[in-house]
Amino acid sequence: LRSHVRIGGPQGLAALEAVLQARRSLRGLADLAPVAVPRLLTGVAGAGNLAMLRDAVKMGAGAVGGHPDLDPDPSGYVEAVLEVAAEHGCPVDLHTDGDDPARLAR
Repeated sequence: LRSHVRIGGPQGLAALEAVLQARRSLRGLADLAPVAVPRLLTGVAGAGNLAMLRDAVKMGAGAVGGHPDLDPDPSGYVEAVLEVAAEHGCPVDLHTDGDDPARLAR
């Protein structure tokens, strides 16, 4: 089961820690694959989240991903996610708002 886990903001990595604990508890019953998903990754607002994304992978997140169209710099967001994925050899799971062409054109 793939589970997208929001990281960053006031909760930091707490939600990921809970999902990783659930994965340990479910071992042998289900395969839980957490995807670390930060809200922002670019600019001053995203700098801490980028470091947290790297920490999330080290903790055991099975993939990295997110919603690039929610970041002020969607291309920068994608580049950051791909960089972290390449550093750690993990999969990428990105989503976008497919019904708003103006957002996708940024």
